Amino acid sequence: MARGASARRYALAIFQIARERDDLDTWLDDLKTLAEAFGDLSVGEILTSPKIRLDKKLDLAHQSLTGINPLAQNVASILITKGRVGIAGGVFEEYKALLNEHRGIKIAEVTTAVQLDQQAVNKIESQMSGVVGKKVMLSHNVKTDIIGGIIIKIGDQLIDGSTGTKLAGLRKAMAERVS
Repeated sequence: MARGASARRYALAIFQIARERDDLDTWLDDLKTLAEAFGDLSVGEILTSPKIRLDKKLDLAHQSLTGINPLAQNVASILITKGRVGIAGGVFEEYKALLNEHRGIKIAEVTTAVQLDQQAVNKIESQMSGVVGKKVMLSHNVKTDIIGGIIIKIGDQLIDGSTGTKLAGLRKAMAERVS
């Protein structure tokens, strides 16, 4: 099974438990803690090493994850036992996506050539919320190679208003006319 599909399967099971217990935000925090702990290079190396006994790995995880709920501790133990430590970050991301979907929130990945100020972020979120009919939150990236303009990706939809893309289109059109 692909890594992403496995992470999604775990996230779905956890999300169902979290909804039943009305504990959605606690699980979000716990899964973030778990992903960060398992993503730490030194911890990750130990947890994935075939030279270290399973009981030692479980003890290390238990010590690293103090403060998270016992069910999240169980998830950590399952991931270690099944050799799936590497998907902890994916489980967190999938859970976060499920939570946003449950709350009617869409994430828009916005790329610009310069950093946006909060006023611009708010304006884009407001405009995109009107377009998709749900609350939109931005995930902002800066890439100077787009020269200017903006690229917005929401789910499968892509709005490319970057200067770099417009120039490439113009170049292509000019090349077609010359030939």
